[in-house]
This record gives sequence, structure tokens and C-alpha cells, in this order.
Amino acid sequence: MTSRTHYLQTPQIAIIFLSFFLLAVPVAFLQVSPDVPEHLGRWLTLGYAIIFGNTHFAITWALYLNSANLRHFASTPGRKAVYFLGPPVILVAFWYLGVRQAPTPGTSAFILFTVAFTAIDYFHAVRQSFGVYEMFRSRTGARFPSWMPNVDNGYFLALWALQIITFIRGLTNGFAGAFDPADPFTRMGLAATAVLLVLMLRSLAAAWQSGEDRNAVLAALGYLVLQSASALMVVYQARLFVASLAMHYVEYHVLMAPRLFAVPLEASSSADRAAGWFRRHRLGFYLALLLVATWASSASLFSMSGLPIRPDGPQFGWYLVNMMNGIFMAHYFIEAFVWKFGNPFYRQTLGPVYFAAQSEPAAPAARRGQRAR
Repeated sequence: MTSRTHYLQTPQIAIIFLSFFLLAVPVAFLQVSPDVPEHLGRWLTLGYAIIFGNTHFAITWALYLNSANLRHFASTPGRKAVYFLGPPVILVAFWYLGVRQAPTPGTSAFILFTVAFTAIDYFHAVRQSFGVYEMFRSRTGARFPSWMPNVDNGYFLALWALQIITFIRGLTNGFAGAFDPADPFTRMGLAATAVLLVLMLRSLAAAWQSGEDRNAVLAALGYLVLQSASALMVVYQARLFVASLAMHYVEYHVLMAPRLFAVPLEASSSADRAAGWFRRHRLGFYLALLLVATWASSASLFSMSGLPIRPDGPQFGWYLVNMMNGIFMAHYFIEAFVWKFGNPFYRQTLGPVYFAAQSEPAAPAARRGQRAR
């Protein structure tokens, strides 16, 4: 069956699902429980964000340790601009905004900037959920209506809209938005979400009744339930966004593993020789990843330690102001390209890794919308 030649098998699925219970739920408890000392909760949450979240941002750049990827990145002027020029420009732009304290807090420009950045942040998360759900659905081997990906995408976008509504409700309350069932926009979003969810559940029920791989159907249902619960955390309280990303972080690490450790390498390439060393020393790879993630979090660590992060404070800390936001945005930018299965290069290199056994021909290309970020 399809699921037997699919990358997502029991070990990968178990890791993704357990991340909700072992990470998302405890971190959410830390953020909302009055019984947890505030200082302890903040340190534990920051540790979780660095270990799982910031490493998830950093691991994207390991794609540059592959000669085939580098040839693709440098194959046209447009790709050179995307893969080599775009990320540093984004980093410098956000660094400049940070050290210049722009836009000024409390102004209309600051509010618009914050809402726009948050909307992109939320969008990135739900797009990955959509892409990975499509991967789970493809494992069932069932034939779904051609319009189902649009329904699936619409469902996650409806959750995204609900999250933004909650966030906007907190603009005058320190961005601590909370769910309000009486809000007319919230009600419309809930209605749209419910309708789309019913269609998705009906499609899974039809797959179950078709007699295809029922374990794969249950896995797709489980993923839908847990990612929906994660997204609804943010709909309930905007401050739970970091907790809600546990599955997002972990599944990204799971999905990146074959791209880093299974794709072919060329002995003549210095980039591939470096990648080969990390393959043989995976502990070293992840320790280096954690070191980079910790460095990127230096401003937060300085602030949590009581060190002043301002122009007249330690300059090293001040120059890292807003750098993390730049890393977020550079990650989002690159991710918009490196998971496009509609691109012949990615279809050829990733299709056999994710959708077919190595000894079999690659499966047909996934739909353009089926992407993990």
C-alpha cells in the first residue's frame, strides 16, 4: 500500500504526535498556570523555544551543505537572488529596524507592523500543517475528490483567520488577545471552520469505508485533531502561540532528516564532504545546530539574565536586537521555495525520499500546495 513506501512511518508519526502531549501541553500549562513561578515559567519556555524552535529555524540553512542544491540555487540570476541575496538582506533589514527602534512602539505604524509580522508568523505555521496533512492523507492510498486539497487548505486558513482575530483583540492589552465567542467575526470564522472540518471528516470516513489502509486513515485523523488543537490554543489565547508550535517544530525536524542524511552526495564537492562528516557525526551536527540557535537567542538570554539590552548597554546584546525576527523572516522566505514539489528539481530530488521506497520509481509529483515548511 501507499503507506508502506511513504516516508512517514510509525517512528516518525509517533515522534510528531508525542510532541503535542510532551511539549505543547506542558508549555501551555507553564504559560497559563498561576501556580508556576513567573520567572521559572519564562526560563523553561525560553529553553523549549531555543532547543526545538530556534533549531528548527537554523536547520534550514543546512540545505546549503549539498552540491546539488547549490547548483540549483546558482543556476539562474533569479535563484541567486532568492537563495543567496534574499536572506542576508532580510537579516540586515530587521537588524536595522531593531537598533533604530523602528517603528516606534505605540504608533499606528508599530501596530500595523506587529499585526503584519504576526499574520506572516501564523500563516507560516498553518501552511506547514496543511502540507503535512496532505502527506498524511496521501498515505491512505484512497482516491479523494480533486477539490479536497482546496477544502483542506481553506480549513487551515480559517484557523489562521481566527488566530489573527484573537491577536487583534489584544492590541490594547499588551497583545494578550483572548477568544470572544460574541465577536461577530469570530462567529463567522468558527462557522466556516466547522463546515470545512465536516467535509474533511467525511472524506476520511469515505477513505475508511473504501477499505484502504485504515491505519493510515487513523493517522491522518490523529494529525488533523492534534494540529487543530494546537491552532485552537492560539484562538483561545494569543500568548499560547509558542506552545502551539511544538508539533510544527518537531515535525519539521522529522521532515528535514532525510533531506540532510539520505540524499546522494558527491565526493568531489567540499560542501558534500562537510555534509558527509555531519552524517557520520550526527550528535556533532545537532550540537552545532543548538549552538547556532543559542547564539541567535542571545538578546533574549541577556534580557532574561537581567542584562540591559539597549544602546547604552552591552553593545553585543544591542546589536542582536530584532535579529531573531530577521531569522524568522529569512526562514519563512526560503521555505516558500525549498518545498515546492511542483518545481522539477525538488520533485526529482525529494519525490523518492518522501513518497516512494528507494528501490522504486518516484511517485507522481505532489500537488503544488503540498509542502512542509
